[in-house]
Amino acid sequence: MNKFTKEIHNTFAGTYLVKFGAPWCGPCRQMSPTIEAMDEEGYNVYDVNIDEDTEELAQAFGIRSVPTTIIISNKEIVETLVGVQTKEKLIKLLKGEK
Repeated sequence: MNKFTKEIHNTFAGTYLVKFGAPWCGPCRQMSPTIEAMDEEGYNVYDVNIDEDTEELAQAFGIRSVPTTIIISNKEIVETLVGVQTKEKLIKLLKGEK
């Protein structure tokens, strides 16, 4: 899975999903297979480990709890979700559906 960075956020013009989590977080671990499966299916998804990746990135997106999933379209946050989410819901949001 590709690593999400500020550079990607500043240059990528499409729609993508970023999940912020941590290895010590049970709900984050529960969601990881969903994110991995979506990546394998070709969706633009990124899984950010807030313990390994820069704290600055989490601060830039206002992450206060994990897991937090954000949907970004054309460099704008269109949805912020806290807690475990279903694959179906995430795919709908990536497609612009509610």
